[in-house]
Amino acid sequence: MKLAKTLFLFVATLLFASCEKYVAEEGTQYESKVVNGNLVVKAECVVTKAAGDEDEQVSLPLNERFTRMSMVLYQNDVRVDYVNQTNTDKDFGTMSVDLEPGTYQLVVLAHSGTRSPTTTNCHKISFSAPLTDVFSYYGDVVVGKEASKITVQLTRAVAKIQLNITDDIPADVSFFNFIYKGASVSFDPATQIGLASSTRRNVEIEKVDGVKTFEFYTFVTGDDQLVDLDVAGYSEAKDILGAKKFPGISVGLRKVTKIDSPVFDGVIEGPTDISVTVDDTWDGVIDYTF
Repeated sequence: MKLAKTLFLFVATLLFASCEKYVAEEGTQYESKVVNGNLVVKAECVVTKAAGDEDEQVSLPLNERFTRMSMVLYQNDVRVDYVNQTNTDKDFGTMSVDLEPGTYQLVVLAHSGTRSPTTTNCHKISFSAPLTDVFSYYGDVVVGKEASKITVQLTRAVAKIQLNITDDIPADVSFFNFIYKGASVSFDPATQIGLASSTRRNVEIEKVDGVKTFEFYTFVTGDDQLVDLDVAGYSEAKDILGAKKFPGISVGLRKVTKIDSPVFDGVIEGPTDISVTVDDTWDGVIDYTF
């Protein structure tokens, strides 16, 4: 899915309730502002196909695919420098730091969230909710006295839940309310394994005529991870016009879990008439070249 569509769904997010604390780090004294450092990192994310969509058979520029990128350097699991970028920055996707010679752990992150992630802990990178499509890179890099430039390939680090509403959405629906539990917004970039969370998140999205597909992302905490999703459509007066519950949704790394279901069929509790399948084609979206 193109960046514009992803942003279209999430720009209407009005409410987020969580007991997890997110700490923004942008603009702190530790953020590198080096222009010509002794280590320059260029990120690449090559797309060859996207679920059979002929319009997405070519690679998109990074600044059309993501709104934010971060490059973080650690040594012995201690953060020593980092760079945060937005897609309006010049040379988005190419980042520079100036470091003492040595071996460092490099983490590169690309996403379309509203804020840069918290990267203080090398093994717990935390994003603000709702999570978007996230790509990452982790590896060792040796920095010498002479300047060097490296290119890293980003890989998708999340699972996606795609809800397709199969019946007609009543004209008097004003907004949707989504409540989901079991999704993770933190992960270890070294393993791309998510950190389990029991937090319930609540997101309101305004109805847009013609839009019947909604997407949610999560880091995968293990083979047995399950996500509970509730959806309800409300009138402007906040009357419930339709609702469904989807308990125990299985998710997998770089896989799409598709849910095709009516929401406004007169049944206010569910699930009923639900088709849930795990679509492996998303795993083939990215062509990684090392």
